[in-house]
Amino acid sequence: MKKTAILATVLAISLSACAQEAEDKVEDAYDDKADALEQQADTMAGPDAAAMEARADAVEDMGENMGDRVEDGTADMSEAMPEQPAQ
Repeated sequence: MKKTAILATVLAISLSACAQEAEDKVEDAYDDKADALEQQADTMAGPDAAAMEARADAVEDMGENMGDRVEDGTADMSEAMPEQPAQ
């Protein structure tokens, strides 16, 4: 019985570490996307720049939300990653 409890604890800790790593990857992907939008905003002026900055902020917020969902187990990493622009 003790071995089962120890195994369960070790498994829970390792799963938690994996969830944290996945959360970090998702949040990093959204941060990269937000950084690109902020760089675009730097080349703009007036209302267009403000709109692009607001869009970058929204992307960062979405990254936090999706990262939390991955960590909680309510979304997997493939669902949570930001969409890539068409090439």
